[in-house]
Amino acid sequence: MNTASDRVLRVPGFAVGGHLQAEAVSHTPAGKGINLARALARLGRSNIATGFVGQGEAERFEAFLSSGEGFGRGFGRVNCQLLSVRGPTRENITVVDPDAGTDTHLRTQGYEVAEHDLARLSTKIGLLSREGAVFVFAGSLPEGMDDAALAGLVHQAQSGGADVVLDLDGRALGNVLGSLGKAVWMISPNRKEFAEAMGLDGEVGFEPLLKAARSVRKRAGWVLVSMGREGGLLVTESGAYRGVCEVDPSRVVSTVGSGDCLVAAVIDAHLRGLKPDEALRRGLVVATASTFTVNPAEFDMKDVRELVESARIEAL
Repeated sequence: MNTASDRVLRVPGFAVGGHLQAEAVSHTPAGKGINLARALARLGRSNIATGFVGQGEAERFEAFLSSGEGFGRGFGRVNCQLLSVRGPTRENITVVDPDAGTDTHLRTQGYEVAEHDLARLSTKIGLLSREGAVFVFAGSLPEGMDDAALAGLVHQAQSGGADVVLDLDGRALGNVLGSLGKAVWMISPNRKEFAEAMGLDGEVGFEPLLKAARSVRKRAGWVLVSMGREGGLLVTESGAYRGVCEVDPSRVVSTVGSGDCLVAAVIDAHLRGLKPDEALRRGLVVATASTFTVNPAEFDMKDVRELVESARIEAL
């Protein structure tokens, strides 16, 4: 719903208040939904990217996604069906400090959507909803769109027979889940977002997190919680699983978009018929491989294959 333009700068020795030399690393059409779509395509699964984009960036997003930039033979494709709206696309600026191993994120305000824009997106979702389809509602909401409007779109996708994945900010996730009459297939927040959605302390320990994930299963068939360096938690009808993929920290270039790769890989694995524990393994491996590159949602399949043995999955 709220696409972004991601700019990544490398600034060794970054410090607030300093006059520092920055290296422009990349400037890429992005946002959680776009990153997810690109990661799915990289895994060989073609998909449709829809939602909103600022009118000044519409052609750039279309060209970037349609070109399959960075992809080769054997990859899927992203069919760009974004809806152009008045106003600018927001910009996410990530400052990567290789010396300190930190990522600093700056965000600008983007477009504001009107009622007729929401009506256009509703029509689009109605056309795409069907049995066997998977809809992922990802990221933050733009100005002019509230949680109730989002819940209406989710309900519409479900009414058409589609499975729904919610990868949302904590407040929106909690509100939407509480307003739906039918459970979604999966929710995929990070630890902080899940804690906020469940009304828990942001520094919640693992056991309360697991208990909360089990309690929400009446509203979500699968509960996937990303936990950064601590790996991920997946709770399904068949059980609960915790996993981690440990690598040499010196190989990590940027963690931007790694959570989106986790979600994409778990969705792809599920659609391929993998069991939940193997879906979590696949997700963690792809997410970890993505940290070896500076561009969001990009990973080398050679790294993915190499890391499979590094992932440890525990049934809880």
